[in-house]
Amino acid sequence: MPDATDAVRQSPATPPASGTPSPNDPAAASNSASAPANTSTPTWSRAAWIFAVLRVLVVIGAGILTWYVAGHWNRWTGAARYETTDDAYTAGDVTPLSAKVSGYVATVGVTDYQVVRKGDLIVEIDASDYRAQLAQAEANLAAAQATLANLATRHCRCPSFSFR
Repeated sequence: MPDATDAVRQSPATPPASGTPSPNDPAAASNSASAPANTSTPTWSRAAWIFAVLRVLVVIGAGILTWYVAGHWNRWTGAARYETTDDAYTAGDVTPLSAKVSGYVATVGVTDYQVVRKGDLIVEIDASDYRAQLAQAEANLAAAQATLANLATRHCRCPSFSFR
């Protein structure tokens, strides 16, 4: 036998429990025409947006900090003026620089901690030593040419002497 609760459940005048109006209810039809339909898209609360923006800002800030530290690391580590030690052992960064020519340095074309690329002028060697060597080589050439000229004149005087 049906009880009173079954009658209430089957009654078309009672709105369903889900909160959506019944299609047979005229009051609900007039309300639904004037009010926008309730969509099922999730609405983000203000706190959720703040946390999302903060996460993005933290990632961007970490990237900028990493870029800055990587760009200035050589200046910071190389600019230390005082060494302290507990065991009388110090370590340093030494960059050996060797040239294929020797001489005194006239000018230095770079500054401390400057990034150097292939083809950049690092130092200029004093040219006075090379000018002296060139003058010595030219003098040796002139002496050799004079010796050959002297031998050629002797060759003309003595027909028995063969220079070739």
